Amino acid sequence: MKFLNLIQRPSWWVLLLLCAAPFVFSAVWNKGFMASDEYWTGIIRYIPAQESAIDKLFVDDDVKSPTQLLPLHAAAQVALAGGMTHPYQQYAFVVLILGLLGTAILFAAFWNFFEDETERRLAFVLLALYFAAPAILTRPMFESMSAPFLAWAALFAARYDRGARTADLLWGAFFGALAFCLRPQTGICCLIFPLLALGHRRWKDLGWVSAWGVVLLVLTGLPDLWIRGGFHHSLRALIGYNVEHGSDYGSQPWWYYLPLLFLLGFGPWWIAKYPAGFWGAYGRRFRAILWMIVLFVAEHSLFTHKFERFLIPLVPLIVMLMVPVALHFLSESPRRRWRLISAAAFGLVLWGAATFSEPQGHLIRLVRFFDAHPEITSLQNVDEALTWLPEVFRVNGRMPLREASSEGGVVCEGWLIAREPVAEKVRRQDPRWQVQESFRPGVIEFWAYKLNPKHNVRRAPMSLMKCN
Repeated sequence: MKFLNLIQRPSWWVLLLLCAAPFVFSAVWNKGFMASDEYWTGIIRYIPAQESAIDKLFVDDDVKSPTQLLPLHAAAQVALAGGMTHPYQQYAFVVLILGLLGTAILFAAFWNFFEDETERRLAFVLLALYFAAPAILTRPMFESMSAPFLAWAALFAARYDRGARTADLLWGAFFGALAFCLRPQTGICCLIFPLLALGHRRWKDLGWVSAWGVVLLVLTGLPDLWIRGGFHHSLRALIGYNVEHGSDYGSQPWWYYLPLLFLLGFGPWWIAKYPAGFWGAYGRRFRAILWMIVLFVAEHSLFTHKFERFLIPLVPLIVMLMVPVALHFLSESPRRRWRLISAAAFGLVLWGAATFSEPQGHLIRLVRFFDAHPEITSLQNVDEALTWLPEVFRVNGRMPLREASSEGGVVCEGWLIAREPVAEKVRRQDPRWQVQESFRPGVIEFWAYKLNPKHNVRRAPMSLMKCN
């Protein structure tokens, strides 16, 4: 109860500012990107803005939709029009604008979803301190960009289930369509709206939402028709690509997401005996959201490759579902003290590592170092320390790499890059090699490399050396 009393003390504005602060921090200072796919199918299309054009955003076999890339392209063009000519400045502006807009939309959804003041305050705090929220939901990544709109769709689905107002059904489908525009896979969640109308036996509403769904389907397909010459061209290409090439990215069992969702919701900490009727009331209140999650996971379970980032659009919904359970435990805090302390400690450790570590940060810093030192015109890449670089952030173009091996010694000339253990080996072989800069990844990436170095070589700590 002490914690509940604590979050009741600040005014709403103070609490909102405090809870939004981690998101703002991530949008302003954390410029990393989460996945290499985000770079190759996104960033290089709209950065540098000087070289980006709408007719160059897509390739023939592309599965990306105009509605996914056009907002990013537009933000980069605004940065260029504002005098930002350096590619990294433009990228930083894109992260800032989309991160702040997404944060505002997301917190507005939470404000409207919870009507009880205590629940609303607790929801804000949980959203702010949920380990995967501030850093991930402020990225210019399609999964992240769709999440706030899916949260609004969930809000209206729950409202309709509670009050059966036609307007809620139509607004929910509208926000679901916006989520679809940014991440087509979220479109499956829009099925909840005709299902709700069917469940409530509101035949007129079923007609309205079905007709509205057809309108939205047409509208969301027009950008593809205008820009790519085919109605929903990118959606059809996406489905075909996943069917034909999904297994190229590895295979996981159909149930892969089930334990992952249980862990994302801090399920192990909530296993306990609850009062009679708790779960019945919980299920009635959140069944629309639960069904949206079921639809989403069922769709993704049809394909063999199941990356963890595919679940990012569900993060706000997971936090919503946690609120009543966390409130129940907090109301019994004397009995649940150590359970709550351990959950908070575990979550905060992950939260700190995720929020304050810049994804791909060491690679970005390396590219920016090259940009600041144009005298480095080539680089020996020892034992394939670099598999790729985000060179789009560099004004001076690509850095020529010369492959070299630590076996038998490295020729003492110019500069080289090597993973830290290899760098020590090079120094022992020839003391003239001296470390000029070290580039270390964030905590999460470092441990990903330590636990699975074969598949995370780009996350290895690296040393830049010069032969004196």
